[in-house]
Amino acid sequence: MKAIRNLLALNAALLVALGGPALGQEWTADSSQVVERPKPYSPFVDQHFPQRVFFGDTHHHSALSADAGLVNNRLGPDVSFRFARGEEIVTSTGLRAKLNRPLDFLVVADHAEYLGIADLLATANPALLATEAGREWYEAMQQGGEAGWDA
Repeated sequence: MKAIRNLLALNAALLVALGGPALGQEWTADSSQVVERPKPYSPFVDQHFPQRVFFGDTHHHSALSADAGLVNNRLGPDVSFRFARGEEIVTSTGLRAKLNRPLDFLVVADHAEYLGIADLLATANPALLATEAGREWYEAMQQGGEAGWDA
């Protein structure tokens, strides 16, 4: 086993000693050695970096989603898209906000379940309050704290 290790070490040393100078030399093919490569099928072959990079948000919730609306987000999808385009908006807390650079894309991914329920509860919607579940949810939200979370 020791002999094999010694042989490998000797081969490595010879490779570095004899091959090192050869690797450092310049080599240029003459025109007779150049092989014409066919044009690749895909225009992206040999491109190892993105050519067009886009920035955006692929999972945004507006006030229509319960998980955003119930934490006091009062901005609908229309305001979300205006903000993404670079327009100045007023946030749910009354602050002015504007992106330094508009987004290239925005996906509003509001949940289908309970779509718009937060706004209906916040505005005491009469149609919602006409149902037993709606009244229970509304009263629990008005109490706040654990009752609101449990609702």
